[in-house]
Amino acid sequence: MLQDCGIQTELNTEITRFNKNLNKTEQAGYIDIRTLNQKDANLVIKFRYKKPACGALRQLLSYLETDQFSHLYQNEKIIILALNFKVMYGKIIEEWIGFLYQDGKIMDAKHDASKCLHAKVFSDLKFKDRPIVEYFKDEN
Repeated sequence: MLQDCGIQTELNTEITRFNKNLNKTEQAGYIDIRTLNQKDANLVIKFRYKKPACGALRQLLSYLETDQFSHLYQNEKIIILALNFKVMYGKIIEEWIGFLYQDGKIMDAKHDASKCLHAKVFSDLKFKDRPIVEYFKDEN
C-alpha cells in the first residue's frame, strides 16, 4: 500500500544489539515495514496477526534501546506503530498503538488498544523506567 503511494519502504529490517555478557552482537528482531526518506516523519511498523498489539510494541520498545536503531534515525521524527491484524468481520486492524518519537524521547502517544495495554501480562511494558500507559495523555 505504501509503495503504491510512491513511498519508499524497506521490509524486514534486521535489528541487532550488543550482548555484554557474551561480548558479541546478536539479533534483536525485525522491523516489519519502515519508510525511508519521508519529509515529516518516517514510519516504523511491527505487526502481529491475531495476537495483541502489545506484543509487537514490546519488541519495538526493545529496538529503541539499540545503537543500531539510533543510527537508522539520527535526529529524525519517526512514528512507531504496533498493530494487530485480524481478518474476520468488523475491523481489519483490531488494535494499534502509535508513538511520535525523536532523539530517545516519546513526544506523543495514541492508541486503540486499551484491552492489551491494561492486561496483566503487559503490565511490565516500560520506556525509560516509566510505565507505557503513562505516555497516553488523553487516557480515561
